[in-house]
Order: sequence, then C-alpha cells, then structure tokens
Amino acid sequence: RPHSMSLMVHPTDYKQDTMVRLLYERVPQHRQPRMQELNDPVIEYIPLTRRVLSHDLTELPMGKYIVCGEALVRGEVYQASCLEICIERLDNNTLPTGVQLLIVVSIALV
Repeated sequence: RPHSMSLMVHPTDYKQDTMVRLLYERVPQHRQPRMQELNDPVIEYIPLTRRVLSHDLTELPMGKYIVCGEALVRGEVYQASCLEICIERLDNNTLPTGVQLLIVVSIALV
C-alpha cells in the first residue's frame, strides 16, 4: 500500500507477556537509525500475543523514517533494535484528493 509500511516483529528471545514499544519519526536524511536520533517520536504499545506479529503503519508522509522497537516484560527492556526506511512519493500522475477538491471549489466560486 502506498505511504505505509508493514513491520514484522519477532524477538529472538520471546518471553511470555511481552509488550512491544514501537517508536517512529520522520527525520532528515543525514540521521542514523539509532534511538538517540529520535526527538519527538510517535509511540505505540503492542501486546505480543504470539512469537511473530505483523503491524502496519499507514498514512505516512513521504520521507525518511527511523523506526525503533523495544521488547518489554513488566517495563523491563530485554531487546531493542532500530532501522531506517524511506517512504517515496507515489507516482500515479494524479493530484492528491485535497488538492482536487480545492480546485473544484475554486472553479465553482468563480
């Protein structure tokens, strides 16, 4: 799907009652995929009900993202990892819906 990413969460050492803290943020191109590079990330908590879990992030503006995940049990982090991903512009030669609506309204007002 455009402007989205699917993540496969699979801790190497799965523990019962694990929660995953997912942190992600759109960042400048020069940033490295490290937790310290995140200034104001979006934070999601996902219960890990099985060893492998798929999670989708949708409606992301284009750009570079740093995504970090931490596996926690009772608030204690036992595994963490970060990655970077680039969301690219969907090139379908159409204007975004909001821009199309703005043009129609502008024409109607004239």
